[in-house]
Amino acid sequence: MKRKGVIAACLCCFVLLGCAAAPDQKSSGTAIGYGDQAERYENQAGQSGDKAEKSGEKAKQYGSKAEQSSDKIGQHGDKTDLYSDKAEQYAEKADQYGEKVKQYEDKAALYGDQARQYENRNGTYFEAFHSEIKKDRYIVSGIANLAEDDENAILLKLNTGKNIKISVNGTIEYRKGNAALYLISPDGETCILPGEAIQEKGAFEKTIDLEEGFHQIILKGEHCVAEFNLEFVSKDIHMLLSED
Repeated sequence: MKRKGVIAACLCCFVLLGCAAAPDQKSSGTAIGYGDQAERYENQAGQSGDKAEKSGEKAKQYGSKAEQSSDKIGQHGDKTDLYSDKAEQYAEKADQYGEKVKQYEDKAALYGDQARQYENRNGTYFEAFHSEIKKDRYIVSGIANLAEDDENAILLKLNTGKNIKISVNGTIEYRKGNAALYLISPDGETCILPGEAIQEKGAFEKTIDLEEGFHQIILKGEHCVAEFNLEFVSKDIHMLLSED
Protein backbone atom coordinates (compact mmCIF):
# COMPACT_ATOMS: atom_id res chain seq x y z
CA MET A 1 0.00 0.00 0.00
CA LYS A 2 2.77 2.35 0.86
CA ARG A 3 4.41 1.69 -2.54
CA LYS A 4 1.14 2.33 -4.40
CA GLY A 5 0.78 5.64 -2.63
CA VAL A 6 4.25 6.68 -3.69
CA ILE A 7 3.57 5.73 -7.29
CA ALA A 8 0.33 7.66 -7.27
CA ALA A 9 2.08 10.66 -5.87
CA CYS A 10 4.71 10.45 -8.58
CA LEU A 11 2.06 10.23 -11.30
CA CYS A 12 0.38 13.31 -9.91
CA CYS A 13 3.64 15.17 -10.02
CA PHE A 14 4.23 14.21 -13.68
CA VAL A 15 0.74 15.36 -14.58
CA LEU A 16 1.24 18.67 -12.84
CA LEU A 17 4.60 19.19 -14.53
CA GLY A 18 3.09 18.42 -17.92
CA CYS A 19 0.33 20.95 -17.39
CA ALA A 20 2.78 23.58 -16.30
CA ALA A 21 5.09 22.97 -19.29
CA ALA A 22 2.40 23.29 -21.97
CA PRO A 23 1.70 27.01 -21.45
CA ASP A 24 5.47 27.76 -21.41
CA GLN A 25 5.92 26.16 -24.84
CA LYS A 26 2.99 28.13 -26.24
CA SER A 27 4.31 31.38 -24.79
CA SER A 28 7.77 30.64 -26.12
CA GLY A 29 6.43 30.15 -29.66
CA THR A 30 4.45 33.37 -29.51
CA ALA A 31 7.48 35.29 -28.25
CA ILE A 32 9.58 33.94 -31.11
CA GLY A 33 6.95 35.07 -33.62
CA TYR A 34 6.82 38.55 -32.20
CA GLY A 35 10.61 38.68 -32.16
CA ASP A 36 10.77 37.83 -35.86
CA GLN A 37 8.21 40.53 -36.66
CA ALA A 38 10.13 43.01 -34.51
CA GLU A 39 13.32 42.18 -36.40
CA ARG A 40 11.60 42.63 -39.75
CA TYR A 41 10.24 45.98 -38.65
CA GLU A 42 13.68 46.99 -37.42
CA ASN A 43 15.14 46.08 -40.79
CA GLN A 44 12.46 48.07 -42.57
CA ALA A 45 13.02 50.95 -40.18
CA GLY A 46 16.74 50.82 -40.95
CA GLN A 47 16.08 50.83 -44.69
CA SER A 48 13.68 53.73 -44.33
CA GLY A 49 16.25 55.56 -42.22
CA ASP A 50 18.86 55.06 -44.94
CA LYS A 51 16.46 56.38 -47.55
CA ALA A 52 15.61 59.32 -45.35
CA GLU A 53 19.30 60.11 -44.95
CA LYS A 54 19.89 59.91 -48.71
CA SER A 55 16.88 62.14 -49.36
CA GLY A 56 18.18 64.60 -46.76
CA GLU A 57 21.57 64.74 -48.50
CA LYS A 58 19.91 65.33 -51.89
CA ALA A 59 17.72 68.03 -50.39
CA LYS A 60 20.84 69.69 -48.99
CA GLN A 61 22.56 69.49 -52.40
CA TYR A 62 19.59 71.02 -54.19
CA GLY A 63 19.32 73.66 -51.46
CA SER A 64 22.96 74.62 -52.07
CA LYS A 65 22.37 74.76 -55.83
CA ALA A 66 19.26 76.83 -55.31
CA GLU A 67 21.21 79.25 -53.09
CA GLN A 68 24.01 79.54 -55.70
CA SER A 69 21.48 80.20 -58.44
CA SER A 70 19.76 82.78 -56.26
CA ASP A 71 23.10 84.55 -55.63
CA LYS A 72 23.84 84.70 -59.37
CA ILE A 73 20.38 86.03 -60.12
CA GLY A 74 20.84 88.65 -57.39
CA GLN A 75 24.20 89.76 -58.86
CA HIS A 76 22.82 90.05 -62.37
CA GLY A 77 19.71 91.76 -61.03
CA ASP A 78 21.86 94.38 -59.26
CA LYS A 79 23.82 95.09 -62.46
CA THR A 80 20.61 95.38 -64.45
CA ASP A 81 19.24 97.90 -61.94
CA LEU A 82 22.50 99.88 -62.07
CA TYR A 83 22.55 100.10 -65.86
CA SER A 84 18.85 100.98 -65.91
CA ASP A 85 19.45 103.82 -63.42
CA LYS A 86 22.35 105.19 -65.50
CA ALA A 87 20.34 104.97 -68.71
CA GLU A 88 17.50 106.85 -67.04
CA GLN A 89 19.88 109.57 -65.78
CA TYR A 90 21.38 110.13 -69.24
CA ALA A 91 17.92 110.15 -70.82
CA GLU A 92 16.84 112.85 -68.35
CA LYS A 93 19.96 114.92 -69.09
CA ALA A 94 19.36 114.58 -72.82
CA ASP A 95 15.81 115.84 -72.32
CA GLN A 96 17.05 118.80 -70.26
CA TYR A 97 19.61 119.83 -72.89
CA GLY A 98 17.04 119.34 -75.62
CA GLU A 99 14.65 121.69 -73.81
CA LYS A 100 17.39 124.32 -73.36
CA VAL A 101 18.31 124.15 -77.03
CA LYS A 102 14.66 124.63 -77.93
CA GLN A 103 14.40 127.64 -75.59
CA TYR A 104 17.46 129.26 -77.15
CA GLU A 105 16.20 128.60 -80.65
CA ASP A 106 12.81 130.05 -79.78
CA LYS A 107 14.34 133.22 -78.32
CA ALA A 108 16.72 133.63 -81.25
CA ALA A 109 13.81 133.24 -83.64
CA LEU A 110 11.85 135.78 -81.59
CA TYR A 111 14.55 138.40 -81.91
CA GLY A 112 14.80 137.67 -85.62
CA ASP A 113 11.06 138.28 -85.95
CA GLN A 114 11.30 141.49 -83.95
CA ALA A 115 14.12 142.71 -86.16
CA ARG A 116 12.04 142.08 -89.27
CA GLN A 117 9.15 143.99 -87.70
CA TYR A 118 11.30 147.12 -87.57
CA GLU A 119 11.72 147.11 -91.32
CA ASN A 120 9.95 150.11 -92.92
CA ARG A 121 8.96 151.44 -89.46
CA ASN A 122 9.66 155.17 -89.54
CA GLY A 123 12.39 154.50 -92.08
CA THR A 124 14.48 152.33 -89.71
CA TYR A 125 15.07 148.70 -90.59
CA PHE A 126 17.62 145.88 -90.41
CA GLU A 127 19.20 143.85 -93.18
CA ALA A 128 20.75 140.38 -92.78
CA PHE A 129 19.84 140.44 -89.10
CA HIS A 130 21.04 137.39 -87.15
CA SER A 131 20.96 136.53 -83.45
CA GLU A 132 21.95 133.49 -81.39
CA ILE A 133 22.77 132.43 -77.84
CA LYS A 134 26.02 130.64 -77.03
CA LYS A 135 26.47 129.76 -73.37
CA ASP A 136 26.60 133.15 -71.58
CA ARG A 137 26.61 135.26 -74.77
CA TYR A 138 23.87 136.80 -76.87
CA ILE A 139 25.37 137.46 -80.32
CA VAL A 140 23.72 139.81 -82.78
CA SER A 141 24.85 140.98 -86.23
CA GLY A 142 23.47 142.70 -89.31
CA ILE A 143 23.13 146.04 -91.04
CA ALA A 144 21.07 148.84 -89.52
CA ASN A 145 19.48 151.47 -91.74
CA LEU A 146 18.66 154.26 -89.30
CA ALA A 147 16.30 157.17 -89.63
CA GLU A 148 17.50 160.25 -87.79
CA ASP A 149 16.92 160.12 -84.01
CA ASP A 150 14.72 157.06 -84.39
CA GLU A 151 14.74 154.63 -81.43
CA ASN A 152 13.53 151.52 -83.24
CA ALA A 153 16.95 150.01 -83.98
CA ILE A 154 16.72 147.81 -80.87
CA LEU A 155 19.61 145.36 -80.49
CA LEU A 156 18.74 143.88 -77.11
CA LYS A 157 15.89 143.77 -74.57
CA LEU A 158 16.51 142.78 -70.97
CA ASN A 159 14.27 142.37 -67.94
CA THR A 160 16.30 142.20 -64.73
CA GLY A 161 15.00 141.26 -61.29
CA LYS A 162 18.01 142.77 -59.51
CA ASN A 163 20.99 145.03 -60.14
CA ILE A 164 23.46 143.31 -62.49
CA LYS A 165 26.40 144.01 -64.77
CA ILE A 166 26.46 143.13 -68.45
CA SER A 167 29.31 143.68 -70.90
CA VAL A 168 29.09 144.46 -74.60
CA ASN A 169 31.92 144.01 -77.08
CA GLY A 170 32.35 143.92 -80.84
CA THR A 171 32.46 146.25 -83.80
CA ILE A 172 30.21 148.86 -85.47
CA GLU A 173 31.28 150.14 -88.88
CA TYR A 174 29.51 153.11 -90.47
CA ARG A 175 28.96 152.99 -94.21
CA LYS A 176 27.18 156.33 -94.08
CA GLY A 177 26.48 158.80 -91.30
CA ASN A 178 27.02 158.29 -87.59
CA ALA A 179 25.18 156.80 -84.58
CA ALA A 180 25.81 155.96 -80.93
CA LEU A 181 25.01 153.02 -78.69
CA TYR A 182 22.32 153.90 -76.13
CA LEU A 183 20.79 152.29 -73.03
CA ILE A 184 17.07 152.96 -72.53
CA SER A 185 16.11 152.29 -68.88
CA PRO A 186 13.14 153.06 -66.61
CA ASP A 187 14.97 156.15 -65.33
CA GLY A 188 15.85 157.50 -68.77
CA GLU A 189 18.29 157.33 -71.67
CA THR A 190 22.05 156.90 -71.35
CA CYS A 191 24.70 157.00 -74.06
CA ILE A 192 26.86 153.90 -73.65
CA LEU A 193 29.35 154.72 -76.39
CA PRO A 194 29.35 157.79 -78.68
CA GLY A 195 29.68 157.32 -82.42
CA GLU A 196 33.06 159.08 -82.53
CA ALA A 197 34.49 156.72 -79.91
CA ILE A 198 33.17 153.72 -81.82
CA GLN A 199 34.86 154.94 -85.01
CA GLU A 200 38.15 155.59 -83.21
CA LYS A 201 38.32 152.31 -81.34
CA GLY A 202 37.11 149.93 -84.02
CA ALA A 203 36.64 146.90 -81.77
CA PHE A 204 35.45 147.92 -78.31
CA GLU A 205 34.34 146.51 -74.96
CA LYS A 206 32.12 148.20 -72.39
CA THR A 207 30.62 147.12 -69.04
CA ILE A 208 27.12 148.39 -68.24
CA ASP A 209 25.48 148.59 -64.82
CA LEU A 210 21.79 147.74 -64.94
CA GLU A 211 19.29 148.34 -62.17
CA GLU A 212 16.20 146.23 -61.65
CA GLY A 213 13.68 146.72 -64.46
CA PHE A 214 13.20 146.67 -68.22
CA HIS A 215 16.06 147.85 -70.46
CA GLN A 216 16.80 148.27 -74.18
CA ILE A 217 20.10 148.75 -75.95
CA ILE A 218 19.71 150.55 -79.27
CA LEU A 219 21.57 152.29 -82.08
CA LYS A 220 20.49 155.92 -82.46
CA GLY A 221 21.80 158.97 -84.26
CA GLU A 222 21.68 160.72 -87.58
CA HIS A 223 20.50 159.10 -90.73
CA CYS A 224 23.08 156.37 -91.32
CA VAL A 225 23.88 152.83 -92.38
CA ALA A 226 25.85 150.81 -89.81
CA GLU A 227 27.15 147.23 -89.98
CA PHE A 228 27.39 145.69 -86.51
CA ASN A 229 28.67 142.52 -84.91
CA LEU A 230 28.11 142.56 -81.12
CA GLU A 231 28.21 140.23 -78.14
CA PHE A 232 26.29 140.88 -74.91
CA VAL A 233 27.75 138.82 -72.07
CA SER A 234 26.18 137.78 -68.77
CA LYS A 235 26.15 134.46 -66.92
CA ASP A 236 22.34 134.63 -66.81
CA ILE A 237 21.81 136.05 -70.29
CA HIS A 238 19.25 133.41 -71.30
CA MET A 239 17.17 134.28 -68.23
CA LEU A 240 17.42 138.04 -68.78
CA LEU A 241 16.31 138.24 -72.40
CA SER A 242 12.87 139.77 -72.60
CA GLU A 243 10.17 138.77 -75.03
CA ASP A 244 8.26 142.04 -74.57
